[in-house]
Order: sequence, then structure tokens, then C-alpha cells
Amino acid sequence: VYLVKTQGELAWLAQQVNGGNMMSNATFSLQNDIYMQGKWTPIGGGGLDFGKRFGGTFLGNGHTIYDMVVDVNERAGFFGFLNGKVEDLNFDNASVTSNHWAGVVAGFSDNETGTCWIKNCKVANSTVTLAAEQIGSEWDNGDKGGAIIGYMAARDQVENCQVTNCTIQGYRDLGGVIGYSNGSVIKNN
Repeated sequence: VYLVKTQGELAWLAQQVNGGNMMSNATFSLQNDIYMQGKWTPIGGGGLDFGKRFGGTFLGNGHTIYDMVVDVNERAGFFGFLNGKVEDLNFDNASVTSNHWAGVVAGFSDNETGTCWIKNCKVANSTVTLAAEQIGSEWDNGDKGGAIIGYMAARDQVENCQVTNCTIQGYRDLGGVIGYSNGSVIKNN
């Protein structure tokens, strides 16, 4: 178990996961509220590399991350690519900008085993903005955005989460909790 107390310790986790270590057998326990400074690099990518994903457990213990700013092209959120578990984590005044797969807690999940979940999390006073882009002669992307998670795969779960005073803006596949669910388990939100 890793006890997390600072933004620097969160950044260390992001560096490990973005370097290819999924942290599958590790638990991270947030010990206090965090007031973010500068732009946040998502834990688990923020790009198209499927090898960079968080597979451990992150326990927020009811603490809040304030003022998170994320601005990446793909898989934008506190977690860019989530393959593990997140529980009891809150966000306030977050700003997430991307063109594909964006949420405050996570941008993307793709576990499909039922062992990936986001439970008892809250997002308040936050924005998720997805910009469409012209690819050739057609518009694409600008999609899959939600306050909790942008894209959630089959059997992955979002349960007992709360969203208040948030704005989700984009081209398509948008939702207050989840932007796009592909057979996910969604209950009591």
C-alpha cells in the first residue's frame, strides 16, 4: 500500500504507469485533499498507447482533488486509461479538454472482466470539453465525454457516483456520468 499525500507523489504514480508499469498489485491510498498546480498528465497515457494503463486500486478515502487541469488529445482525465479500481475519490473545479475519450475521473476503461470499477466518486463544479476535428472531408472525434468517465467497456462498472454542477460539451456520445457505455454495469448514480 502506497500512502499518497502530495501532487508530487501522484505525479510519480503517473510516471510509473506511463512508463509501462500497470501497478496491478498495488493499492494507493490518498491521505488528504490535494490542490493541483499546473497541468496534470493522466495516469495511464493520455495518448493512444494501450500498454500504458493503471491496473491497481486507488482509494480516495473521501478526499478531494481540487483544480485539476488536463489538456491532452486522447484519454483525458485523472486516469487516462483505467484497468483497475477507483473508490471514494472526489473532484472539484476540474477542467478536462480533449478530442476523444474524456472524463474527470477517467477517460477510458477497457478491462471487460468486471474487475474494473469506479465507485462512490463525486465530481462537482467541473467541465469536460471535447473538440471535433476534420479528418479528410469529414468531422470526427469530439466524442465520448462524461463527468465520471468518457468511455467504459463491457462489464466495467460505475456505481454510487455523483455529479453536480458540471458542463459536458462535445460533438457526440456525451453524458453527465458516462459519455459512452459498451455494456457496462451502471447503477445507483
